[in-house]
Amino acid sequence: SILAGAFAGSHITSITLPSNFTRIEDGTFRNCVDLKSITIGKNITYIGASAFEGCTSLESVTFEQGGTQALTIGAKAFKDCTALKSLTVPHRLRDGGEEITKTHYYDWMDEYQPDTFVCGGPGIGESAFENTGIVTVEFEEKPAAGISDAAYNGKTLSIGDGAFKNCKNLTNVTLPSYISNSGEFYNKEDILKLPDPFTDEDKWALEYKTYYCIGAYVFYGCEKLTTVTLPEKIGTTYAWGFSETSDAVIGEHAFENCTALTNIGYVQDGNYVWPSYLSIIKSYAFANSGLKEVVLPYAENDWGEVIKYCVDDYAFYGCKSLVNFELHGEMSNINGDYGKPVLGEYAFAECTALKTVIFDDMYAIMDGAFENCRALQKVKITFRDSNIWTSITEYRCVGKNAFKNCSSLTLAEIGGDLETIEAGAFEGCSSLMSIEIPNGVITVASAAFAGWTAAQKITVPFADAGSIPTGYVTGWNGNATIVYKG
Repeated sequence: SILAGAFAGSHITSITLPSNFTRIEDGTFRNCVDLKSITIGKNITYIGASAFEGCTSLESVTFEQGGTQALTIGAKAFKDCTALKSLTVPHRLRDGGEEITKTHYYDWMDEYQPDTFVCGGPGIGESAFENTGIVTVEFEEKPAAGISDAAYNGKTLSIGDGAFKNCKNLTNVTLPSYISNSGEFYNKEDILKLPDPFTDEDKWALEYKTYYCIGAYVFYGCEKLTTVTLPEKIGTTYAWGFSETSDAVIGEHAFENCTALTNIGYVQDGNYVWPSYLSIIKSYAFANSGLKEVVLPYAENDWGEVIKYCVDDYAFYGCKSLVNFELHGEMSNINGDYGKPVLGEYAFAECTALKTVIFDDMYAIMDGAFENCRALQKVKITFRDSNIWTSITEYRCVGKNAFKNCSSLTLAEIGGDLETIEAGAFEGCSSLMSIEIPNGVITVASAAFAGWTAAQKITVPFADAGSIPTGYVTGWNGNATIVYKG
């Protein structure tokens, strides 16, 4: 390998490394502003942090074919390479790092066993290609001739935070089937200090980091990005076969401000279909993006379990072109809060073109989820059956201002075991002439239907005014006419 920073700031124009080189260390060619091309040899396994950062004339990065060892690209490796226009990523790019093995003492069975810790990071490090001039990114789907996927020992690829952030010219990305959430990566110094043998308590005290399939801010601000093509399935290839992933994560702000983005998914019959494995959508993931329609399909994993989706706070906030959103499946947990599957706060707020929303399985709609969706016309939401997870019934609710100012809403079908409607939930829904409150609702906050007029009707599951529970707080209905159904 070459020493870290060895050629930093020099005036070299091209590089072809010897075939026996295996590493390009941190900062080796940083700020080589005259460098125009680099060929990465097939035996290179590591491109260090900031290795080519600031090489503003770099136009060509070629990865030599035929390598059998996994390759990892460090943080900021090609950051600010503004002349770089295209990138074909080799199939051997995988998460990785140094492996350290120590002896684990399992006191509960009085036995010693080896335990291996990986000290490394994602295959594409944080901000690796941030602010480059890249127009297209393609990941090789198949290995080089004569090499098997199993050669990479079950390693997958996660994309580090901000990897392609602010690539203003990027238009198309094709991701491979070996992308996945990462495993656990430890700090090397912590592992070296770990006793040998070590106990369960020693291991529990260690800090580690995992990386998302598509990390936070990965494509943030890629304002010309129109298409992200994904495989139909992703997972890990072992010697014994392929293990499918069903809980891939899109990190916070991953596609925020991608205003031209209209297509994401795998191609089927000429259309882009959202893959069911892309099931966890973190906060602001698609905020202010150009998506027009999102349909999360019903699906089951390899074990026959229904895929569970997570739509976190502000996930689609301000998507001005989004017209239709459907979720056919079950909701999952957000923010690591086990057992509280809800639609996040302001998840679709300010989606001013949104017309139709369908959720087949809902536990709670949090505050402001659809606030100011003034074009929204139809809402169909089924709340989860009360015989499931009854210990958290307080989350069967429509939150504060959830549909506030949805002034075009004409149909709201709310079914299942809803229990609470919070203040302002349907405030300003001036076109919604009638709504039926489900049987299980026991609390409706004051001003839940603020601004409703006598021409609007609310049907309640009670025989008369005297039968309405005290949980229906004075002023809950605004001036709407109450229709008794019981």
